[in-house]
Amino acid sequence: MNEAIAHRGREHSAWHCHEEQARQLFFGHNRLKIIDLQDRANQPMRSPDGRYILVFNGEIYNYKTLKPKLEQIYPFETESDSEVLLYQIAQQQARVGEELNGIFAFVWYDTQARQLLYARDSFGTKPLYKYEDENYLILSSEIRGILASGLVGKQLDETQIYHYLAYRYAQPDKTFFQNITPVCQGTFNKEHLSGNIYQGTFDREHLTGNIYQETFDNSLTHSHTHSHTHSLTHSLTHSLTRQIAGDVPFGLFLSGGVDSTLLLALLHEQGHTDLPAFTIANTEAEKNFGTEDYHYARLAAQQYKARLHTIEVDSSMLKDLPAFVQTVDQPIGDGAYWLTQILAKEARKSVKFVLSGAGADELFAGYNRHQAFHYYQKYYLLFCLAYPFLKIAGTILPTGFEHPFRKHFRLLKKFAQDFHLNQAHTWDNFLRLNTKINPSPFHPSTPPPFHLSSLLHDQQNYLQHDILALTDRAGMRHELEIRVPYLDNEIVQYANNLSLDFKLKKGKKWLLKEILDAKGGKIYTQRRKEGFGVPIGKWLREPVGKDLIALLQEKQARLAQYIPAQQIHKIVNQHLAQKQDYSSELFAMLLLEMWLRNF
Repeated sequence: MNEAIAHRGREHSAWHCHEEQARQLFFGHNRLKIIDLQDRANQPMRSPDGRYILVFNGEIYNYKTLKPKLEQIYPFETESDSEVLLYQIAQQQARVGEELNGIFAFVWYDTQARQLLYARDSFGTKPLYKYEDENYLILSSEIRGILASGLVGKQLDETQIYHYLAYRYAQPDKTFFQNITPVCQGTFNKEHLSGNIYQGTFDREHLTGNIYQETFDNSLTHSHTHSHTHSLTHSLTHSLTRQIAGDVPFGLFLSGGVDSTLLLALLHEQGHTDLPAFTIANTEAEKNFGTEDYHYARLAAQQYKARLHTIEVDSSMLKDLPAFVQTVDQPIGDGAYWLTQILAKEARKSVKFVLSGAGADELFAGYNRHQAFHYYQKYYLLFCLAYPFLKIAGTILPTGFEHPFRKHFRLLKKFAQDFHLNQAHTWDNFLRLNTKINPSPFHPSTPPPFHLSSLLHDQQNYLQHDILALTDRAGMRHELEIRVPYLDNEIVQYANNLSLDFKLKKGKKWLLKEILDAKGGKIYTQRRKEGFGVPIGKWLREPVGKDLIALLQEKQARLAQYIPAQQIHKIVNQHLAQKQDYSSELFAMLLLEMWLRNF
């Protein structure tokens, strides 16, 4: 099992067996050394008396704050956050999450009380999977670790294919494998090995559960603006101070967008110069299908004194896609997955961990769908009157070929096609790949489940099971930890106490933009919002891309069992003929097809 996930930490690998009566417990760990590089901090970690055992993945950002109180009770032998966690759990047991600020998944055992405790952080930033039957309880950071035990059959859960074809990932409480499930984020699981199991939640109420409306949300004055930007700047600075803690060099994923550039500007203010920054660059000629990140990242690096590493990409890189898919536990049909691991591979040559801007959009209303859905709810009756015209517009806007307005038309076309008189259906459509080609898991007359806040819905679904999932897998595939400062407890609590109306009062992510403006970053706040991606749609029309696309049209194509072959051919042919842009759909379908063949 250790060998199966050795890529997560090759600097030390070990396992420990604890035996009691007719039971054996095995604890294995692969370590990436970031805090306290000495062997004394290796895992599995045991207390000197042998009572407590811990295996832990991630970082506890506030471990230095927690340690003084624990030192009065327990004998510390290291400077690691792991030992702080070992004793914090012993002290607080199921209440341990109340004070932890970090990204983590852990398994902890009390040999005296015979109690097993395992948990993940509130956003599930660090993964943990579970298999359980009458004989075995198996936990691992990756599914391949569970399969490597030799105790679990490899059975496909076909229902997840339909969910993936709609949303790009498996259902939140499922995996592509029968009987293997993710441990729910933000929960502690406490098992008495005599048979009693207890499960509860921590940190959910103030981190991801309730939204409290500020009394001044509807009246934005200059003093309130200053108060909020000052408070948020203070919290972001604290978050960065906590998260750059470590005994090794670190870097930054820099897109030249608001989120990552603001992190760089704040780090520069703290005195970090010549900071390694990493960005993806497509060619200028491909910017209508890719992004202009390369241009803005270069400007940001120059302005805030970072050392920029640019990874240039072109269509020839598609030949590496099949090899990448072979490393994937289960598919996430987001092109950012592939790109992030390309960035991670380059970054790992010089640093052990990087900072990422992930999470800012979901906290501060950064996606086009947040603004579109907010206006749709606010002016619902007007949209209902415009419904027939929107449907017509959705059919005539050209997006399949390269032209200056292609990206604008794509957004307008998606909104026009996804608009529905039922609000829950409209939000669901915003999240889906092209709804005309995907089987729906919902009955047509039944709206899908929907939270009142689109941001909370994104935090609990898209952020956790797409963005954060691919971020961890892509980084740790190359033994690189990726930290997410915007998801620090302090910032999440602050952001979720603001209403969506307030967050959009002056446009998407205006709070972050005003902070960056004040630090000389207006050029980055005024650029158009672009997703993290490459011109995959254009590449698929080139020879190397057509060879991959041909996999979908073969008679033995696995996807043809789930999508009618004629629909697959229609999607492929319309894209190749530049009649429609199916970039996202085709990438997701192609990734799934190759994964199913490997499976």
